[in-house]
Amino acid sequence: MTLRLIHGFLAIALLSPAGASALPGDTTVNEATGSKNADLIKQANAALARNDYATALAAARQVQAQTPADTFIVQQVVAHVSLARNDFVGAAEALEAMHATGEGASADLQVSHRTLAQLRYQTKDFAKSEAAVLNYRKRFGYDIDLDGLLAQSQYAQNKFADAALTIRGLVKRAEDAKQMPSEPVLELWLASEFKATNPTGVYDARRALVKYYPTEKHVRDFKTLRGLTKPGE
Repeated sequence: MTLRLIHGFLAIALLSPAGASALPGDTTVNEATGSKNADLIKQANAALARNDYATALAAARQVQAQTPADTFIVQQVVAHVSLARNDFVGAAEALEAMHATGEGASADLQVSHRTLAQLRYQTKDFAKSEAAVLNYRKRFGYDIDLDGLLAQSQYAQNKFADAALTIRGLVKRAEDAKQMPSEPVLELWLASEFKATNPTGVYDARRALVKYYPTEKHVRDFKTLRGLTKPGE
């Protein structure tokens, strides 16, 4: 089975104008350095806004990070530039460094965690993509789109039983939400159950395909599985 990324990239939000000042109550930061950092980050912001990535990166690299907030903003700039240059490994590493600071607004982090999972999958680092989705789940809860990506990452690592279990849960949550699971997800479920040599799972996956996508092929395959017709009829 050829795997494909079921869902596309999510771009991280443009860095909002902000200084890299100390966190409230932090008295260890040099005020002159903090002011210089704020100016450099403003320069990086302006450069990003006009797609001048070289200038943005140069300004960010001059920031003398004194706080987690400083590091977060610098790595955010690096992530933007790396994505713009199609350096997906560099972008993923920058996002991981951002997340390690513990900084950032929840809504922005939700997007960046999703992006990280997709970048790691795109660069074929399937174990890290799986870890990124599981980290997202711990922080923000289940996400049907990311569950599909999680199953793909698990399948790519030959963790077929795990992939099947992930999709079984995805289908249940989709049905509870009155949503229809996508055909590629259900086909991945079928392939996972087959690779895991789980006849009951194969039956369940084929039944779901017939329920949601009753094409002639899916119906014929399901009938064959149940012994109602001979293969090829």
